[in-house]
Amino acid sequence: MTPSKARSALSILLVEDNEINHKVAEAFLTRAGHHVTSCFNGTTAVHAAANQDFDIVLMDIQMPDMDGLEATRCIRALADHRKAAVPILALTANCSREEVRGYLAAGMNGAIEKPLRKNTIDSALAPFSAPTRTEEPLATPIIDEQHLRLLAEAIEPQRLGELYELARRSILEAADLLRFRWREENGDGAGKSAHRLAGVASNFGCVALASVAREIECRCRNGADGRDMAPEFEEVLAATLARLPSGGRTPET
Repeated sequence: MTPSKARSALSILLVEDNEINHKVAEAFLTRAGHHVTSCFNGTTAVHAAANQDFDIVLMDIQMPDMDGLEATRCIRALADHRKAAVPILALTANCSREEVRGYLAAGMNGAIEKPLRKNTIDSALAPFSAPTRTEEPLATPIIDEQHLRLLAEAIEPQRLGELYELARRSILEAADLLRFRWREENGDGAGKSAHRLAGVASNFGCVALASVAREIECRCRNGADGRDMAPEFEEVLAATLARLPSGGRTPET
């Protein structure tokens, strides 16, 4: 039997001050089944990110009151570490390699090029959206090596090494907390732990781990606790930690 390729719906914060671009993006996203919360400037986007839970933020770069880079830095500085780790993708017509490096250095996870197209948006969101039905455990690449190369180009080696060590610790802490919630039979807590884990994993290109964590979170939202995915989770977690760079070193292919 061929695995289903349907993806689960995402809760998306759409930040775009151009009315036409906003309506186009919103139409693509809602037609794909995602839940969209709209903001039209950076200030309200930071407020929304601080007070609501989102799976991902789509952030316009050029806005009059607070541009997308400043808004991203404010979100990354939120006291709630789970909200601060939400994946953020730039919406911009400026997608040269140097410009994308700047977005990554500001804390973004990537960019979607304007003019917006449905296939471009779908492709950009795919790593952050878990399959609605479990596929082969390791069908998703463990690490997005292109994302890691972009990080290596944008961030100086010592700082990047520190960030990778922080990512490793955060992944281990979130994994331990998820196991603890499972032992407590706390489905709500397991969902929140999985959400946190997915955010950290996505920030550092750990796409397989992010996908599994989002599937666990989805099951928790639907009244389960995702413990049936524990063997797959442990397998992907071990493979991710083995491939996650340290000291600014990118993984060998």
